[in-house]
Amino acid sequence: MGSIPITRSNLAGRPRTTCPCDVPALGSGSDMHRLDALFLRLAAGPRALAGAALVALTLVLCLPGFLALPPVDRDEASFAQASRQMYATGDYVDIRLHDAPRHKKPVGIYWLQAAAVAVTGGNGADVIATYRAVSLAAAVLSVLLTWGIGTRLAGPLPGFFAALMVAACFILGAEARLAKTDAVLLATVLAAQAVLARLWMEPGRPLPRRAALGFWAALAVSTLVKGPVGPMVVALTAGALTLAERRAGWLLALRPGAGLALFLALVTPWYVAITLRTDGAFWAASLGGDLLGKVAQGEEGHGAPPGSFLVSLWLSFWPSALILALSLPAIWAARNSRASLFCIAWAVPGWIVFELVPTKLLHYMLPLFPALAILAAAGWMQTAAPLGSWWRRLAAGAILAVPFLLLAGLTWGARAIGAAVPPDFAFAAAGLAAASWLTWRAIRRGFVALPFAGLALLSLALSAGVYPGLARVEALWPSSAASRVLARFDGCAAPLVVSSGYGEPSMVFQTRRDILLLPGAEAAVAVAAAPCALAFVSDAELAAFEESMRRLAPPAPAQAAGRIEGVNIGSGRRVRLTIFERRP
Repeated sequence: MGSIPITRSNLAGRPRTTCPCDVPALGSGSDMHRLDALFLRLAAGPRALAGAALVALTLVLCLPGFLALPPVDRDEASFAQASRQMYATGDYVDIRLHDAPRHKKPVGIYWLQAAAVAVTGGNGADVIATYRAVSLAAAVLSVLLTWGIGTRLAGPLPGFFAALMVAACFILGAEARLAKTDAVLLATVLAAQAVLARLWMEPGRPLPRRAALGFWAALAVSTLVKGPVGPMVVALTAGALTLAERRAGWLLALRPGAGLALFLALVTPWYVAITLRTDGAFWAASLGGDLLGKVAQGEEGHGAPPGSFLVSLWLSFWPSALILALSLPAIWAARNSRASLFCIAWAVPGWIVFELVPTKLLHYMLPLFPALAILAAAGWMQTAAPLGSWWRRLAAGAILAVPFLLLAGLTWGARAIGAAVPPDFAFAAAGLAAASWLTWRAIRRGFVALPFAGLALLSLALSAGVYPGLARVEALWPSSAASRVLARFDGCAAPLVVSSGYGEPSMVFQTRRDILLLPGAEAAVAVAAAPCALAFVSDAELAAFEESMRRLAPPAPAQAAGRIEGVNIGSGRRVRLTIFERRP
């Protein structure tokens, strides 16, 4: 290609880039030109190098705060504690959280997290990062699968950039740091969609048996992790494509006979076992309580009207929403292409379903984001003037302002609970300002690849400030404070531990598996009967605890030894715990 500047006009309007020879050579222009050319060559170069770059980038973006954040209530702490108990007891059928059954989700995530503990030889059972490692690995796998699907649909450059967009998006970064189901769900959906995309883009070409069976295996794992959600997304995609194709015969290449047999062989044993073990109570809790509760009404205060996900997209998909917004005209122009039809069939039907469900949580949309990323990356390659109109400039400026609003909200929240604002938030704001300026400049000057590097810088600036900063706000982590009190307690080697009025899963995970969660009066009885005890009593239970303690009048009554004050991050309510010690 010779020594030419790398600008948008070199690629805009061209057919999809399919090999490194389509990428302009390194030129002798400015440093930004050389960086843009270098990034283009990395994206379309040797797959091993590009894949390693995506893995490294995903880890860099997801690791800030990964170790520092305490267990987060309620979901993460619940999953981790139930998995820890599963590993400790060796019961891989039933799911228990403390002394109660936990039947909201199927067993898949607990198996994976228990396996992560087993890899450490059990030494990581008390470390939340052990359980988060499953989500982090799933996030990395999801980025690589997005790269593969995007490459098949739109070529190496859009495929690589779509993967980078998924790696950078806010909600995947959050889920990669939490020991929950959603990052794993995304990986299973992408594994199935990868096979479906291959079948769709190569009509008439035989689908290898291992690929077809891999499709059904991915659906089976997805079902074991989060029930029908993953298969629903894939089925809606296949159904929409069948309507577009006006025939269903193309799906026969998936070998539905053998595939369904494999699916049932993988899924049925545990579902039968848990049905027999719980006498059907699992289904009442998981379908009747959890799934139907979300479908019928806004569960746990998370209800919102249709259209809410469209509004929240600009945060949950940030900063990748920037490229999506600027690429919308090109996406619309290419809507009838085979690759675009696949992504639209993937994103739109699922989006409609999620919008109609009353319960709205940001992570619900995560399985659809790779489709948006592929559409946006492919559209970006066809966009000649990303900031060429006033509405594009306005949209870009508004999207770049989103994290500053988030930081302002977090700063206000810290002050509202009486906590010191961590300096990390200020560092994040400075980093975001610099990254926003660089990204805007790269887009305005017409660079092709550097804006995607800007997305990575924006994501890193936010995550490196927000997550470590939240970890420093001690008021958010009452259970961590309780664990430090227990660690310093020198009355005896193994005191009885009681919590009254505060029974969050993090309290169990961070103190002791055998902690007693009791009302105030019963807590006092338990403390009085123990030779050595440590109790954490909420203000709501304090009067009952103290009255019962006075009435029991033990020889060595428990003594108040301090207070823990903070906020229950699971409910948003204030937490005030009085610490009582009973020593021999």
